[in-house]
Amino acid sequence: RDTILESNLSCLPSDIDALVLGLVHRLQKLTGPVAWNQQEGCFAWTVQNFRGKKVAFIGFRPSFWGDISGEVGHFLGSQLGIKEVLYFGKLGSLKPGMRPNTWLATGGRSIVREQTVEWENILTKSVEKLAKNDTVVRTHVTLGSVLHETKDWLSSLPRSVDFVDPEVGMMGQAAVRNGIRFGYLHIISDYVAEKYEEDLSNERMGSVLERRAKLYRLVQKVLGDHLSRGK
Repeated sequence: RDTILESNLSCLPSDIDALVLGLVHRLQKLTGPVAWNQQEGCFAWTVQNFRGKKVAFIGFRPSFWGDISGEVGHFLGSQLGIKEVLYFGKLGSLKPGMRPNTWLATGGRSIVREQTVEWENILTKSVEKLAKNDTVVRTHVTLGSVLHETKDWLSSLPRSVDFVDPEVGMMGQAAVRNGIRFGYLHIISDYVAEKYEEDLSNERMGSVLERRAKLYRLVQKVLGDHLSRGK
């Protein structure tokens, strides 16, 4: 953990207003066709201006995962003074009836180690404006690993929980602890509660790529709208 955080993340410009983390290589309409600034270390970034707001899009070579996400969030807030973080990635649905790679997910609540963490979802207005009919807004649960996603675990969950991944709750906790404005917008990429042809094992299928391309465009519209609101 310390090796990751003590790498080039501390070399970010000091005047950044907001960060976008996660699948930033899928956000070309927001980042532009630019070379990524990658000094020696795990992180690479590009900085863009949105109506006076300086936004860093940060890629992480090993991929955000579990506790790493929380530690990165804590470092950004406590050491770099970042006040706004957006996270774009993928998660799994716990409720049947929704085809993978068809919906986006967001919210302001996650259950982490049986404790609920809540934050004000800063993407709410932009989602309502541009992606209301394509986005599910519900409660998330944070799990340490997909290896824990068993039938017994699923049956023990409260009915109020709808999404799962290892990162969102960790980032939410770090955001609340450090006064960071936070929002996530994820693609629902697989379903724990129901078997579909498409899952995390065949993400390069033509049908998956086609529907995800549509969702990537929608995510960029939502994030771009939020970021363009200025400081």
